[in-house]
Amino acid sequence: MGDAIHAFTQVLAQGLLDSDFRKGCPVATVAIETSSTHESLRRICEQIYLRWFELIEQRLLAAGFSAAETKTWATLILASVEGALLLSRNQKTVQPLEIIGEHLRVLINQAKAQQPQEATVSR
Repeated sequence: MGDAIHAFTQVLAQGLLDSDFRKGCPVATVAIETSSTHESLRRICEQIYLRWFELIEQRLLAAGFSAAETKTWATLILASVEGALLLSRNQKTVQPLEIIGEHLRVLINQAKAQQPQEATVSR
């Protein structure tokens, strides 16, 4: 799972480079600009973020993390990626995405390695 997050941050970084830092996360742009003034747009953005959160949780569950852990990890992953994307775009460098991509890979892979292995059933 850590490797997948790292690969995703690399794709985002390449997208920034390809667009000369003009394109980032359209949801973040709308959310930041409208959260306090347009309730219906805020709710739409909230639903999109919730869907992304659920997708991350599902991948974490499939990777063997417990349901309790997935909420914490999904929050860390989503907030880190969105924040790094914003910083990268603003600073016109992909370094923030590269940093969080690498650190999330290490942290997630270490956490996964510490998970108890499923017991095998003999037949």
